[in-house]
Amino acid sequence: MSRLIKVVLIIAVLGIFSLLTSYILNNVDIEDQIALIPVKGVIVSGNGVSIIPEDYAESDTIVNYITSADSNKNVKAIILEINSPGGTALASKEMAYAVKNAKKPVVAWIRDVGASGAYWVASSSDIIVADELSIVGSVGVLGSYLEFSGL
Repeated sequence: MSRLIKVVLIIAVLGIFSLLTSYILNNVDIEDQIALIPVKGVIVSGNGVSIIPEDYAESDTIVNYITSADSNKNVKAIILEINSPGGTALASKEMAYAVKNAKKPVVAWIRDVGASGAYWVASSSDIIVADELSIVGSVGVLGSYLEFSGL
């Protein structure tokens, strides 16, 4: 076979492959989706300004992701991929309330660590999934409610 025929055959095969791929991708039904939201690093309030020089999970960002996924009609469930030692109480509370108020099913998937405030967030979900080697637990989370109505 001549070199020209080989080149034409290769181009034809690539063209057919391209057309098939385009057809398949255009006919994929993407109505049912699952939102995967990472909660990685120390949990901090607001915009992530922290004195801790590690990775951090910003409460405002995570809460926005949760509420956005919850309001998206194509999203059927939310998975929180948690790998966090916890963080500030306020930021953890904000995230936990967003999880608790979600109308869609929320699964907390604890990877290596889900402790302290991260466990608070996970315990607000519908189900917690963790490996037997994952560090899971509530160490140091304190919530209080002050009642002054009798004064």
